Amino acid sequence: MNCKSLNSKYLFLSCFDSFVHLLKFIFMKNSIQFFIQFFLFLFYFNFSFGQISLQETDFANPNDTVRYSQAMDQGIDFSTTGTNNTWNFSSLTSTGQYVKNFNPIGFGSILVQATFGFFASQNYQASYFTQNNDLPIDLLSGFLPVAISDLNAYTHSSSSKISSIGYSLSVNSQAVPFKSDTIETRYSLPLDYNDSYNSRGYTLVDFNPVADFKFKQHRQRSSVVDGWGSLILPNGTYNVLRLKHLINEIDSIFVSVIPGFPGFWIGTPPIQTVEYEWIGESKKDVLLKIVTSITNGSEQIQSIDFQDSYSVSGLFDQGLGLYFSLVPNPAENNLTITSSASISDYQIYDITGKLISQKNSIDVSKLEIDISELLIGTYFISLNSENTSKKIKFIKL
Repeated sequence: MNCKSLNSKYLFLSCFDSFVHLLKFIFMKNSIQFFIQFFLFLFYFNFSFGQISLQETDFANPNDTVRYSQAMDQGIDFSTTGTNNTWNFSSLTSTGQYVKNFNPIGFGSILVQATFGFFASQNYQASYFTQNNDLPIDLLSGFLPVAISDLNAYTHSSSSKISSIGYSLSVNSQAVPFKSDTIETRYSLPLDYNDSYNSRGYTLVDFNPVADFKFKQHRQRSSVVDGWGSLILPNGTYNVLRLKHLINEIDSIFVSVIPGFPGFWIGTPPIQTVEYEWIGESKKDVLLKIVTSITNGSEQIQSIDFQDSYSVSGLFDQGLGLYFSLVPNPAENNLTITSSASISDYQIYDITGKLISQKNSIDVSKLEIDISELLIGTYFISLNSENTSKKIKFIKL
């Protein structure tokens, strides 16, 4: 039967009749098994290779851990995306590893429990906390008469969103919490292709009465799920959604230089970054994350982190509890670096990944580095000790 020759009025009924005759033919020829296998194949193909949807259950729970490798490949293609896309990053080479721990809130101090625990309001009850570097604690240390370290970020997870609700800092070895006055939504759930959402976060870190010093962080996030498909990493292939987050941040610092005189606020230059994330079902956290900074309309890669298997060549592991500090940051002439482990060597790279300087066979836990000859701009220093490494970003004034 030629359906195209029929009047449009009868097109649907006639084509449907043809389809019924086809089914009768299949059954008459004892092709039931083929018929079932054919539709099972279609079902499997659709659900195994189609786009996914991400729910709260696909993300981390307390006590989960994820191992990441770090890479620095300035030539990686982070911009290509779309439907049913294949991102082949199988050639990524690890320059170091770390373990991300999703710590239960029960591990927090009494102050942390009061701020983010069971007795906090619903929106501020943390599901877990993780080590973090969103706040420039090395820069803050230069203004304070106390030692600060161990920045942790607190997350609230629900069926509708995953949010950043605040931080804690170790001040003289005591964990001190700081709530975000405006809660930033990292993921609006469920996540599907073409979803988009906007969020903002505002956090005030006030060190009174320890010191008359305050730090404000303003963040504006615009997120879109701009692709889906297959992600190929060194340790496997995954069905993923691709997210793009455009983040605009303005920080401010309040300092009181002379006791008895009013302090003043210092605004830092606006920071614009883009986070590209590839997320799979039940993988607890992002499978691949590429962070870029935008300068004069051009994107430069700051970091590449991807889920990986344990590697003997892995250098940096947060689980080891090692600590590095770099002050001041920004700096004009000299950097002072301290570490809980002996530093064997270091390398300084510019924003493009080009090696600028290095020094070997140091074997000290504290060192001074002269950067007066460097051009003004952003740099990374890789600090290495036995089985451990850490990259720290610093700004040359």
